[in-house]
Amino acid sequence: MIDSVKIIVKAVLPQKWLSIMAMSLLLVPTMLCRAQVVTSIKSLKFGEISKNSNRIREFKLTNQGDSDCRLLTANFQREYSVEWENKEIKAGEEVSVRVKLNPWSKGKINDNVELYFTCSLIPISLNLSADVKELDPASNTPCPKFGSEENCCDDWTFTLIIKDKNTLKPI
Repeated sequence: MIDSVKIIVKAVLPQKWLSIMAMSLLLVPTMLCRAQVVTSIKSLKFGEISKNSNRIREFKLTNQGDSDCRLLTANFQREYSVEWENKEIKAGEEVSVRVKLNPWSKGKINDNVELYFTCSLIPISLNLSADVKELDPASNTPCPKFGSEENCCDDWTFTLIIKDKNTLKPI
């Protein structure tokens, strides 16, 4: 069986092409792995979440390789709003990633997120955890963009006074 496969391969592809294919199989992984993106953390802990909790965390990604690298995809769940300082990381540079938790239900959260980059076949894995004690739908706003005030969206509190139409006295 194996001999017949060898004969078919030799008949279909000349020896020169087999050598080129073998070399490309050896070179492609090394070319893909020249850039290396790393992070100093393995988890983002939001802690106990109540009405006035700070639900924004940041972490840094560093490109320790010698070629530029770009984010392909990240599988954050719908409870997270994410802002990237830049989705391309130049060789030797670092970028910040800001994550805001907007929980939809109470209870413990323990999510695993994978970040895929153009320069690596292996994703960066992060664990995101929280214990949601109280929901505050008014705080479920997008993550603040870079260059804006960090807590821009958490202080939208106001007092609403409802008055009687005829007497204009508070109800």
